[in-house]
Amino acid sequence: MFIKITKSGQYEYAYLVRSYREDNNTKHEYLFNLGRLDQIKNNPSFQNLAKRLLELSQAKDLVSLDNFSEAQIVNWGYIVYQKIWKEFELDKILNKLTSPRKTRFNLNEASFLMTIQHLLEPKSKLSTYSHQNRYIGLPELNSRRFR
Repeated sequence: MFIKITKSGQYEYAYLVRSYREDNNTKHEYLFNLGRLDQIKNNPSFQNLAKRLLELSQAKDLVSLDNFSEAQIVNWGYIVYQKIWKEFELDKILNKLTSPRKTRFNLNEASFLMTIQHLLEPKSKLSTYSHQNRYIGLPELNSRRFR
């Protein structure tokens, strides 16, 4: 079962749908119309229903993102990718490539920032530079270094 959102006219509606196979074809059966999406949002009745369904299903290991700051959520991927970056010694390789040259920027730091930004939330180079502060603990790159 899943919840399907469909648009009809100016409103979006939510349906509880069951999928099943019949003669090697996947089919959907609409079980219940949950109503208009704008009326469901922030509706305490739906929130209580969702909590009760979680209790009944005895779901385990659920994590509520309410207890985490945005920085902790974003940095999770950053920390994992940093470990992979160092495991493959990409920092050493990039630093070795730039050591005989007179560069005005740290190729390793700029490359790592662009890589994690591309993996976590793809943006342009300019947008990556503008939003680099969301990765706490990374060295800040100035505009000369990031072109």
